[in-house]
Amino acid sequence: METMLLLSQQGSPAAGGYIETTFGAGSFSPITHTVPMGEGDSVFSSPRTSSFSHGEASDSGVSGMNSLQVPSPTHKRSGSNLSSSSLFAEEEEEIQVFVEPPSKKLFCRLCDKVFNNPVIVACGHTYCRRCVQSRSDGLCPVDDQKLSVVVANIAVSEQIGEMLVHCRYGCKLDTTSNSYVVDPTRCQATVKLSSRREHEETCDFMPMECPNNTGCASILRKDFEDHLRVCNNVRLSLSKVQL
Repeated sequence: METMLLLSQQGSPAAGGYIETTFGAGSFSPITHTVPMGEGDSVFSSPRTSSFSHGEASDSGVSGMNSLQVPSPTHKRSGSNLSSSSLFAEEEEEIQVFVEPPSKKLFCRLCDKVFNNPVIVACGHTYCRRCVQSRSDGLCPVDDQKLSVVVANIAVSEQIGEMLVHCRYGCKLDTTSNSYVVDPTRCQATVKLSSRREHEETCDFMPMECPNNTGCASILRKDFEDHLRVCNNVRLSLSKVQL
């Protein structure tokens, strides 16, 4: 059996007593009757102990509702290679020299390069996001349907992200073919395309600028400390330089 107290519209007990409704199990109807209240009887304690109100604490020491902090949900980023790419920032020039030639199926038909941030369009074909957005006529070259991005092609993005590439600081531009090739005198590391940034941010062959003078030639990271020791334009102590 469960009992519930009903308040009058003003929030006080009914005149001369209070109304009590008893709910029965199964098909039994609830029974309501008025219970007379004797002198000095009280149905409810003070507002301070009966509920939390306006940030006040109850007598039990529990803080009021206004003091409760509901944390915002934390959204974890997907472990997909799609997030570590747009496999590099799209405005950044891509230097991609693959260890093994990629499958032709991984080439965008709009730019003839390996997909960068591949997306599926309304007609079902896959292109680079930036190629879709910059397409002048806005039509698919395969079926002449309007190019409209539907969803990122995560499967293709992950497949490309697993492929091995040479470190960008181990590549040079071949002016004859106007494409990048491996430079045998620079970094020889090969890494997965999806994790290349982690290597390149600390690569010994990353070019750096001398902090003492803009007239100094570009310095490789591995030679940075040696250069500062002999630089003729020293203005900072070596201990203050953050590598």
